[in-house]
Amino acid sequence: MSAKNRTSKGEAEKEEKQNHFVVSGNQVLELPRLNMGQLGLAMSDDAERFVRETIHNEKMMGWPDTSDFKSEGFVIQPTSPNKARVILLIDHPSALTLLAMYVKTYDHIGYELVIDKDTYFRPGFILGEKKSQKKEESDKASDKAIQTLGSYGMEVA
Repeated sequence: MSAKNRTSKGEAEKEEKQNHFVVSGNQVLELPRLNMGQLGLAMSDDAERFVRETIHNEKMMGWPDTSDFKSEGFVIQPTSPNKARVILLIDHPSALTLLAMYVKTYDHIGYELVIDKDTYFRPGFILGEKKSQKKEESDKASDKAIQTLGSYGMEVA
């Protein structure tokens, strides 16, 4: 076996390991393989800057904030200056692909992104899926409650 084949095989095994995780309930999570464009974005200076300056910003409690969660489909919580964990992940293709990109970014910059048995992996209910009438009614009630709290001067996140 040539050195090139061993390197390719080693890289393939590393990628395979990076894409498979055992999460809550002993579910096996398989993140999608990234195409060249996605890999380029994940390894870009902008991606590195975002991880370092936004997700790992000392003033952040986690990412994304609740207003952005529906468009991301997962929550990352920093646990140290160069380590974070995924605490919640929605089973949706967009969320899985985006998370795969973050896994690559973290690896590329030498940070650690933990996805393990404490990662709650749940069925999708967001990211463009239609809301049921019952859900819309619940949202309206929630919006009304927030407006009421807001009118009393309480800050609502």
